[in-house]
Amino acid sequence: MQKLILLTLTFVLLLPAAGKKLQRSWKTGKVLDSSTTERTYATGAVTNSTGTATATGSATTVGPTTTGSATATGSSTSTTTIQHVTVQSNELLILGIDYLYVIRDERRKGGPIVTTALHNRHHGCRFIVGEDVKYAQEKGDLYVIDADGKECKTPILRQQKKDVDPGK
Repeated sequence: MQKLILLTLTFVLLLPAAGKKLQRSWKTGKVLDSSTTERTYATGAVTNSTGTATATGSATTVGPTTTGSATATGSSTSTTTIQHVTVQSNELLILGIDYLYVIRDERRKGGPIVTTALHNRHHGCRFIVGEDVKYAQEKGDLYVIDADGKECKTPILRQQKKDVDPGK
């Protein structure tokens, strides 16, 4: 009973937080460069097997002597299907207000449908080199609004401070 009350209180307290959309501090930057790679990986295999077996026999008794014969046959068929996933990786250089960012946006094709859908929900964005983008940094991730208005969460691979005044 206490567990049920605790679970209900936790749910009631977290419900308002789940409904709030996080407000990000958006800034404007520019996509300076892009590099795309595509790799295919084997993720597993499925083997289906079928088999049949037949056994027949007979016996004959004449007087005190019994003779018999038996025949057994069997066959099996196995089919193995190897599952693949293709990962398209897009590394981008974004010029921000204070920093240069190198980020990676990955998109998966193939593999289990649910896994692919979950992985791609904030990925697979479209960036145009030379165009402005809106971005917001949160710890080690850069949230970027792509050319289609989609919000993308990308890990920051490298962050470098811009030279404010090269003469100093």
